[in-house]
Amino acid sequence: MLSVRSLRVDYGHVQALRGVNLEAREGEITAIIGSNGAGKTSTLMAISGLAPVTEGEILFRGAPITGRPAHEITTLGITQILEGRQLFDRARSHVRAHRLADGRALHGPGAPHGPGNRPDHPQPA
Repeated sequence: MLSVRSLRVDYGHVQALRGVNLEAREGEITAIIGSNGAGKTSTLMAISGLAPVTEGEILFRGAPITGRPAHEITTLGITQILEGRQLFDRARSHVRAHRLADGRALHGPGAPHGPGNRPDHPQPA
């Protein structure tokens, strides 16, 4: 599903990544683990189109996405949610996680308030 081959990322004269290879197959969980400064964030930023790829290629479902702008990559379903930045209210995140686990919708009556699902914004019929 997602292949990273011989990836290199440079920030100016600083080489952040060299020779990174990664395979993420559909239906499997893939983790990138390493110490601070190991290149985890740079790898994810390159996949998301937010870091410059100096060498190598990134393929999604067999098609190259290397060098595509981030707004195009997100339309493929590839995105990042930063951890530990307090982007979501804890209670709402908990409700959403349970609704997802239970297979219930996140929109409509009783859903947590969010973009397009607020009482002051009418829902389309």
